[in-house]
Amino acid sequence: MTLTVIIANVLSGLGTILMLVSTFLKTKKSMLKISVIDYILNTMANILIKGYSAAVVNIIGGIRDYFVYKNKMNNKLLVLFITSASVIALVVNQQGWIGFIPIISEIEYGIGTAKVKDGVGYKIILAINYLMWIVYCMCTKLYVPAILYAGIVISSIINIIKNKKILSNNL
Repeated sequence: MTLTVIIANVLSGLGTILMLVSTFLKTKKSMLKISVIDYILNTMANILIKGYSAAVVNIIGGIRDYFVYKNKMNNKLLVLFITSASVIALVVNQQGWIGFIPIISEIEYGIGTAKVKDGVGYKIILAINYLMWIVYCMCTKLYVPAILYAGIVISSIINIIKNKKILSNNL
């Protein structure tokens, strides 16, 4: 592994650790705060590995999540963010079919985060999204975040089940 790939793994790993921690938070709003930091760190990592489609998706995704966090998201903005991220990422993609994974994940995550109302729904969106990112990371040698993304998927599923039990016991 080159020094550049190692640095990219460290940056992406730090952001991913924050996202892993966020799966233990209860509210969508608190989880969104952390996701913006994760986007910044992963943007830097993807630029280092020349994953420009992923970097574009991360930049625009961070801006989108900030709007969702501030309750400023509407359907027109959502379409604008998803469309611009997808089109720009397609144009700058230099990774072939692997570069399409961030675009597909952006569409799933963008629609999901704007539409779900609670922390449980957000955790479902995260789990689906990170399954796609695991594939991308393994293909681009970002092994640290791939392992951590697997942890996020497992943690999200555990917390969804735990929250579901709490809700059913309170009814």
